[in-house]
Amino acid sequence: MNTTSDLSRKNFWTIVLNSTSAFVLAYLMVFYINHFTKIFIILFLGHSLRFNWYQIYLLIQDYQWTHGMVNLIFSAGVILVLVAGLVAYRSLLMMKFEQGIKYTFILWVSLLSFQLFFSELLIGTILTKGMGYVFQWMYLSDTAKVVIAMIGFGGLIIVASIMKGPVLWSSGSYFVKLTERNYPFFITAQIILPFIFGNLLSIIYFYPDIGVMNLFSWIPIGVTLLIMFLIVRHPVDVDMEDNNEMQGIKINKTIVIMAVVLVLLLRIALNWKITLP
Repeated sequence: MNTTSDLSRKNFWTIVLNSTSAFVLAYLMVFYINHFTKIFIILFLGHSLRFNWYQIYLLIQDYQWTHGMVNLIFSAGVILVLVAGLVAYRSLLMMKFEQGIKYTFILWVSLLSFQLFFSELLIGTILTKGMGYVFQWMYLSDTAKVVIAMIGFGGLIIVASIMKGPVLWSSGSYFVKLTERNYPFFITAQIILPFIFGNLLSIIYFYPDIGVMNLFSWIPIGVTLLIMFLIVRHPVDVDMEDNNEMQGIKINKTIVIMAVVLVLLLRIALNWKITLP
């Protein structure tokens, strides 16, 4: 499928809907890996807590905090998310010719995992949020924190470099070949608008408890995508004729329904603060 009729408004918004739905599922997966890892660590350490769909409240006195607790609680989930992102990236390399909505989902899992990790290094360090608490408790100098933030920025450049291939390969879900003619159509529908809509939906999901990290965590992946687009302004033709999963441009009802149901289920089920143990 690589005709002018494929570049229609209907097909454009079909791709946007599919990719945005995959973004929402991936976002929830990445966020709650970190969220529930924190909860598990706190319970493992023998402390009580209260949590909802977004916040975790540790029910201890200030003097009970220790260096080890801070390290475990605020770094374990972030590291686990990074591992999930690397596993997802490895899967993308193995699934080059097996695209479909599952490839798009794994692509967003990888991108959003890297987003969370480097947001913690870059923004968390600067604003002393999330993993930034770990560095604060290490009593690092401002210079050391700037170095860590720069490492985070350097990581974004690496991510842009290694993810450009999987992003271009994801076109195989809809097109036999990605060319200069259909590249703007595809990249806008598959990546740019789902990224914008997905982050807006995440803010709506967390409302009214929109934290600082959620307001600014889009910046690292935004920078990553910008660098990626600068690298691939004039892409070499991507030939996906060996793709076994190409099913044409149509709405994937399964991914759309799953995204809607999961958002409603989590938001309703976790709307009230749950106390453990």
